[in-house]
Amino acid sequence: METVNATTARPEMCSTIGQFVESNWLAFIQEQRSSSTVTTYKFYWEHLLRPYLGKQLVRDYTTEQAERMLHEIGRHHPTMKRATLHKLRSILSGIFKRAIGQGLRPGHNPIREVTPPKGLPSEETYAYSLQEIRQLLGAITHEMTRVIVALAGYVGLSKSEIQGLTWEAYDDAAGEIKV
Repeated sequence: METVNATTARPEMCSTIGQFVESNWLAFIQEQRSSSTVTTYKFYWEHLLRPYLGKQLVRDYTTEQAERMLHEIGRHHPTMKRATLHKLRSILSGIFKRAIGQGLRPGHNPIREVTPPKGLPSEETYAYSLQEIRQLLGAITHEMTRVIVALAGYVGLSKSEIQGLTWEAYDDAAGEIKV
């Protein structure tokens, strides 16, 4: 019992990755990242990472487990792009970087040495011409939908950037949208 009572380890060091992400990391990224990035990270966490990581302990997670998990995600999603797999690795690295910084994980970041699976190469993105954008706008009668299509077409916003937009992002005085 002396060993247990003399330990300086904090109870939080027994947190699962799911507990840590929900109670610490998500709030941290909301302060540090744009809303579109936060939306993307939350999506990847909820739909791809949490099912594999939720119950694993932050302090015990290994590089081998991380690499195996990313390869399993790649096998379950054979059409996943290489860039998405690299994004998942980056998100994982950020989670563990934060855990180390908060003193919840001793040692190095287990994601540092992970090699993600190959994945499919990214495809070239199609850009609508001005004529095509005008045709789309002419066919849409719902005003809010027209605004979204106009933003996407004329400003060149991506789907995730549009999802992250808020009214506060528009600066009327400067005539700018902060994405």
